[in-house]
Amino acid sequence: MKKIVLCFIIAFTTLITNAQNTYVPDDNFEQALIDLGFDTGVLDNYVLTANINTITSLNVAAKGISDLTGIEDFIGLTNLTIYNNQLTSLNISNNTSLTYLFVYGNQLTTIDVTANPGLTYLNVGNNQLTSIDITNNTLVSTLHIPSNQITSLDLGMHTALTYLDVSNNQLTSLNIKNNNNTIITTFKTTANPNLVCVEVDDATWSNANWTNIGAITSFNEDCASIPLTYVPDDNFEQALIVLGFDNVLDDYISTENINSITSLNVAAKGISDLTGIEDFTGLTDLTIYNNQLTSLNISNNTSLTYLFAYGNQLTTIDVTANPGLTYLNVGNNQLTSLDITNNTLVSTLHIPFNQITSLDLSMHTALTYLDVQYNQLTSLNIKNNNNTIITTFNTTSNPNLVCVELDDATWSNANWTNIDPTLNFSEDCESFLGVDDAKNILKLKLYPNPSYGIINISTERVIDEIFIYDPKGRKVKEIYPNNKTIQITTSTLQKGIYFIHLKSENKVATQQLIIN
Repeated sequence: MKKIVLCFIIAFTTLITNAQNTYVPDDNFEQALIDLGFDTGVLDNYVLTANINTITSLNVAAKGISDLTGIEDFIGLTNLTIYNNQLTSLNISNNTSLTYLFVYGNQLTTIDVTANPGLTYLNVGNNQLTSIDITNNTLVSTLHIPSNQITSLDLGMHTALTYLDVSNNQLTSLNIKNNNNTIITTFKTTANPNLVCVEVDDATWSNANWTNIGAITSFNEDCASIPLTYVPDDNFEQALIVLGFDNVLDDYISTENINSITSLNVAAKGISDLTGIEDFTGLTDLTIYNNQLTSLNISNNTSLTYLFAYGNQLTTIDVTANPGLTYLNVGNNQLTSLDITNNTLVSTLHIPFNQITSLDLSMHTALTYLDVQYNQLTSLNIKNNNNTIITTFNTTSNPNLVCVELDDATWSNANWTNIDPTLNFSEDCESFLGVDDAKNILKLKLYPNPSYGIINISTERVIDEIFIYDPKGRKVKEIYPNNKTIQITTSTLQKGIYFIHLKSENKVATQQLIIN
């Protein structure tokens, strides 16, 4: 009987003792409390509750604490400093008097501060938070949450806010339109690569006072109204991301990020679709050479002065809406024609390696550089009354181009040497070739064509000279018949397409010849 009574007394005493103590299982936490004088003796996982429930301020920063169990009995706390520990969770639902919470540098993935409405200072930076609910914490004046993974934050009700640092997160949405932005002295949103827009009271004021923002971030009174530009080509969008104008591949980019850009270089990026370029309305310089474009719409880019589109797959290009162009390079495409009647300011025209057949530059008085080599020109008029400023002139490998109309044939012959041997300069190509077609005047007959070893040529006038050129403009035969008829052996020539240049009494005719 005595043993039973003794066991009951021991058990009752233990129960009363534990009711007066707070369980603190983390040795590092308990040791910190011992060091602060709130606990005594050896580590035993308990601390006298009466020693802690009236404490108003607790600092156990950088103590290697991974479990803060026991903090719930610190019911009088107003200030809690626990930065640079190893906490993965934190329960402060009993600490309803908190006004200051410093939890920087732990391993928290979530935090609940809904039971702490009196918070004015909240620092949960350098954790692993993906979200934070502070709708109940409208008294917060300092909000420090950098180096997390938070994606969205609404501070529209936080009128006491004076300090905000949300740098180095994953924000896509930030609303700080609280009707009291002017008291915010510190504002940091840098290193949020997806944050395009911050909703604020006054965008003009914010732009003038808040400069610690990302390159693509802008301020707006209504972020929902911000227009987006469709960019379906991933290579184009990725190039814009690299340049800092966009953030993530999603086929869209904020129009505000691009509509004031004046220069864009996305050369050699494997781009096949430049949809979206229409919203780059401020562009003056566009460099897109060596891509895979088959079409190009620059009708909205009316300020363009420089266009470098060499080495694409364009079959047409419309530059009628770009009258300010001074540099135009569309070489090495598949163009068969080029209308630049609206582009009379062009000084550099670089269009080699296309299939253009006709070009009239008589209105282009600013021209200093012309390269039209490797085309299919049959007509070129460059009589613009200012030929002498043209320092580069190249029309080679245009096998069908017999005459170029210009200001002064003598001057051009002396200064422009990059031409085919069949080409002539004249102030009046119509007179040079004859008012009527030279072939009709001469009544030129050439047969058989295709040729299988010989060709017969006859005219109604004496033939002065015959030159035969291969498609590269190389002369392969030179004959001076001084007769109205002639038979020419072609068996020594390789199969292919050739051009016969025939002259009679200052009339010139050119005829294509096929040799089989």
